[in-house]
Amino acid sequence: LFGAALAAAACLTFASQADARRVALVIGNNDYRNVPMLTNPGNDAGDVAASLTRLGFEVQQVKNGTFDNMRKGLLEFARRARGSEIAVVFYAGHGMEVGGENYLIPIDAELKADVDVDHEAIALKTVTPLVENASRLGVVLSQVRRGARFSSLRLELEAARVAMMTGQAPAAVKARLTDGRGPVLHQCERR
Repeated sequence: LFGAALAAAACLTFASQADARRVALVIGNNDYRNVPMLTNPGNDAGDVAASLTRLGFEVQQVKNGTFDNMRKGLLEFARRARGSEIAVVFYAGHGMEVGGENYLIPIDAELKADVDVDHEAIALKTVTPLVENASRLGVVLSQVRRGARFSSLRLELEAARVAMMTGQAPAAVKARLTDGRGPVLHQCERR
């Protein structure tokens, strides 16, 4: 997927005018404080940044981003993306899905309860509009490891079970988890 998007960006780069602006934000998170550290995201982000630089992109990098670092990086990128021809965001690190929403996890996230995710992680739906300001192409790529066992995942399942028992949930509640080898879908039905 990344290769195809990078190829599309490269084609547009070579076909575009020499003075057209191409901007990118590359985030690579390895050194997590509250879940297992990762070994590859920093290297992958470095490789992507180097490739985009060779293609003529103005690349901004966030390495081992805390919530505040990632938020500030996204704000700066949003300013730079306005008026650009091509805008790309690449993220490598831990990620999770809660309530049907995908989140990018900063290195300082604790996520002790399901309600913490909106205050300690970056919602992917807030990143996508940032690349839409580009005139020709906007791309968001994420290389996410979903194997971290944040307690919020267990709390979400428990909250769904309680909601079904009290009749406050829809007929079927789905929670998407991963066992580190691939996605595992759990479905609970109200009886």
